[in-house]
Amino acid sequence: MKIRKSIFQYIKSRLPLLLLILCAVSGVVVNAVYAKYVKDIDRPVDVAIVGEGNIKIAVSKNGNETYSIHHTSESKIPAYIRFAVVTNWKQKEGDALWYTGPQSVTVTSSNAQPLSDGYYYCVVEGKAEIAIDKVVSGITVTTEEVAPDGYELEVKILAEAIQCMPASVVGTAWGVTFNGTNWVKN
Repeated sequence: MKIRKSIFQYIKSRLPLLLLILCAVSGVVVNAVYAKYVKDIDRPVDVAIVGEGNIKIAVSKNGNETYSIHHTSESKIPAYIRFAVVTNWKQKEGDALWYTGPQSVTVTSSNAQPLSDGYYYCVVEGKAEIAIDKVVSGITVTTEEVAPDGYELEVKILAEAIQCMPASVVGTAWGVTFNGTNWVKN
């Protein structure tokens, strides 16, 4: 009993010191946890983007008077592609344009379907989603009209592409949908 009493008396005499040490240790632990929390909040957040919608296309004139639209390897996602054709009579020697362009122009392509909005919507290998590194080829632009003296036919292909994921984006942006075989206006 004496030993117990002496232990309790020892603890009682040291209790203020023990409480002070306990408070100091708990204060250090709380501050360390808070500092880690604040550090985690202030740290920049890393976000991994799975599908970056970077699309690059290029229009080129081939040697046989046809045009091609390339969905280049720089792209990161398949795309829907459409194009419009602008024609003018351009001066052979210079940049001057005739005051009126050709009135009847024929545009043909086995990989594009014209719609009433003036655009040609592309389909390659039966798919509207043009894969990366695919080419919409064989676009020809002709007219039966005779060019004014000193002028020649100038053709500009204005192509644009839009991501194809989700599929509903093309309906919202362009007002068309692909039904599995053809493009249709909404």
